[in-house]
Amino acid sequence: EKVALWRRFYTGFYDEKGNFIQKPLEQAATEVGIAKKTLDDYLLQIRCGKKYGFNFNENADKKIGELRGLVIGQWFSDCCDEGPNVLCDKLLANAAKLTSLKGLFVGDVVQEESEISWLHQCDYGPMLSALPQLADVVIRGGNNLRFSKFHSATIQSILIQSGGLGKAVLKDLWKAELPSLRVLRLWLGVDDYGGDTTVKDLAPILSGKLFPQLEYLGLQDCQYTDEIAKAVAKSPILERLKGLDLSMGTLSDEGAQA
Repeated sequence: EKVALWRRFYTGFYDEKGNFIQKPLEQAATEVGIAKKTLDDYLLQIRCGKKYGFNFNENADKKIGELRGLVIGQWFSDCCDEGPNVLCDKLLANAAKLTSLKGLFVGDVVQEESEISWLHQCDYGPMLSALPQLADVVIRGGNNLRFSKFHSATIQSILIQSGGLGKAVLKDLWKAELPSLRVLRLWLGVDDYGGDTTVKDLAPILSGKLFPQLEYLGLQDCQYTDEIAKAVAKSPILERLKGLDLSMGTLSDEGAQA
């Protein structure tokens, strides 16, 4: 329906007063509320399906359980002023059908579409908790990001990329029940983009009491990397880590010598 409406705006139509209405593709996409690139992809799939006689109505949701990886790109039009709440709600509603989904990446947005610090997100806790076989999660963007009531027996890897990660996000993660988590990578960012954490906020993860299977920790893109290095060097978690990533931050000789 959205694709058909988009094409109708572009090809043109007469309104109730007899005026001919026609809009460029980009403007038409804005009116529909879906990025032009996404609409182009949908249109291509629809055309290919029709060309080979595929019945979309008869096969609706038929193969959804076979989906192994899902990448969500630009969910907004010109400016990202809200998170992918609608998409997350749909995934939550269909979680029981996604029995083969192993990987999820939300925020496959390049710089030309939006700066990472401008990306708005949402609360992923309920949706991620509901996906029965999810193993790998990547979230890009930190504005309004939360992980409330987050629990999963299957998730093994989490990467959060942001221009600035808030304390509330860390608190949510430290409360999460993730017994299979082996890899955790966080882009902590800077205070100019909402990164209000300090090394004290990392104390729960450095204590070694969280996530019993964790063996790779990334505390990256940070403005206080030297402090992190000193804290990690004295922390209980160090003895069970196989990998530590402090890249893209402000690590100096002082921190490296810790």
